[in-house]
Amino acid sequence: MVCPTPTSELLFNSIVLGLFAEGKIPPGSVVDAGANSGEWACMYAEAQPSRPVHAIDPLEVNIKSISRKFKPLFPNIRARVGGLGDETVTIVPPSRAANARVGNAASLESHRMGTVWRDESPAPATAFTMLRLDDLFANETLGFAHLDVEGGELAALRGGARVIQRDRRAVPVLTVELHVHQDPAYTHELLSFLKSLQYTVLLVEEVCGDRYDCRNLLALPKGSGAHFHTSQVMRVAAASERLFAVNSSNILTHAFPIPCTRGGPCCHTDANHCCTHRCVSAWMKTSMSRWDARNSSSRDPRLFTRLEWLSAITSLKVLFGH
Repeated sequence: MVCPTPTSELLFNSIVLGLFAEGKIPPGSVVDAGANSGEWACMYAEAQPSRPVHAIDPLEVNIKSISRKFKPLFPNIRARVGGLGDETVTIVPPSRAANARVGNAASLESHRMGTVWRDESPAPATAFTMLRLDDLFANETLGFAHLDVEGGELAALRGGARVIQRDRRAVPVLTVELHVHQDPAYTHELLSFLKSLQYTVLLVEEVCGDRYDCRNLLALPKGSGAHFHTSQVMRVAAASERLFAVNSSNILTHAFPIPCTRGGPCCHTDANHCCTHRCVSAWMKTSMSRWDARNSSSRDPRLFTRLEWLSAITSLKVLFGH
């Protein structure tokens, strides 16, 4: 490979690249929203050189880096400064928000994206424009989109609903990065909206960020089961218990629900500062010391993060210290 191999989310990337290689992704362009330093956009561009790959990020320094490092290698990369949302609006960083004209711009804090801006992600230093997928793809076909937009995934989907539903014969495959337990109401709303768009959602059982409840969701067009059933990469992931069908009713039983639910052992205070690697690892180590393999499943629950397996380690009463 010419592109640098991303060092994280190896399972997720293997699934996506496998679907591309198997011809399971419908025709059309690729969107990498929240492109960061561009490794994923480069990976998509190298794997699918005939598809335009739109790398979108609110940090100008990231877009300049992508344009300098990767676009000369793969001319199909289209890099632009911006974010994705459900309205076209200029987002002004905190240092400049006081001078923003009401109606023409919004502060990072006041905008819905800003209310959940994650601490591990640097806030943009300059103003940028929130874009709508419906506008970007008014005259272009969308085949695949990866949304890692810092809590703005729902707004991005709402801003692309028309394009997503435009042609039911070639509905794009979507992937969304989500902190499952950070805001349960938001998680429920996101899954419900994907259902309204006629998607079946699969959770990739792999940590994808600093919070240990970060998971990638793979959204496949409803009714396309036969098409994806023949995918070898999907079969391997499912057989390895790393791919699970989720919906608004059961998703909160995944991604370390006991330690990472608000009020749990690793989330006593602000939901934005919990579920850390250090705390969850320590919690799991302590819990494992209480687990009696002779009286539980033969499979090692350290490999699982779902409620049904975590409950096999020890009881809720012990975990919460009551």
